[in-house]
Amino acid sequence: NIPFILLHAVSLLSSSFIEEEHQTFYFFTVTILCINLFSNLKNRKYDILLYDAAGLLLHRLLRNFHQTGDKWRHLPDIADYLNMKDLEVHRFCLFAASVFMILSLSDRKYLNICLNIIISVLCIYQKYSNSVIAAQVMYILLITKLLMLRSRNSFFETIVYLCCLLHSEVGVICTALYFVLLNCLYHSSKINEDFAVLVCILSKCSLFYYGNSNSLSTINVGAGYTGLYGYNPVLVTVLLAV
Repeated sequence: NIPFILLHAVSLLSSSFIEEEHQTFYFFTVTILCINLFSNLKNRKYDILLYDAAGLLLHRLLRNFHQTGDKWRHLPDIADYLNMKDLEVHRFCLFAASVFMILSLSDRKYLNICLNIIISVLCIYQKYSNSVIAAQVMYILLITKLLMLRSRNSFFETIVYLCCLLHSEVGVICTALYFVLLNCLYHSSKINEDFAVLVCILSKCSLFYYGNSNSLSTINVGAGYTGLYGYNPVLVTVLLAV
């Protein structure tokens, strides 16, 4: 754990490493995933090697969704390809499939799954129609879900669905793939301190998977106005923080 913390701290002494900080965390992630793969191979745990390989492939796919940093940002990426006008239908289908994939990973309690189905359909409709009312109804349902269920899983799912509403269609696709990646690592790793460190590093990686960087210019300001008819300093700030 300490070597990763020290290496990251030392890298921040260089402005070039700060501009390309995503490369540091990508390196950490691949290093841990490879160590995990070879460890399972050495211990002859062949049944979970597929999860290790899937984790490496998903990480590679996610990092190619958005080019970030200063050096490679001008290069085309998967998001640029999916955002082409000719691929609007394909992108929306992938987005809808991603929402239902996230739904399949949610808690299976009856009331919770019913609310999640309604919220998922609303999310898809909102992206299709860009409806302010649909977004507002979704906000109400998310608050209702949080107040009625009052559990850790409910809070987590509420945040995830709120992100699905605020992110672009490509961002939601990234979110679904990110959860599949976490699920693969859950099956291939021991739940201990090392796994917690890996999840923390992947959480930092997710910032860059979405095309963000240490530059303020990468913040999607439009997300702060989802479901609003005008500027509200409190609501816009909260939505941008999410």
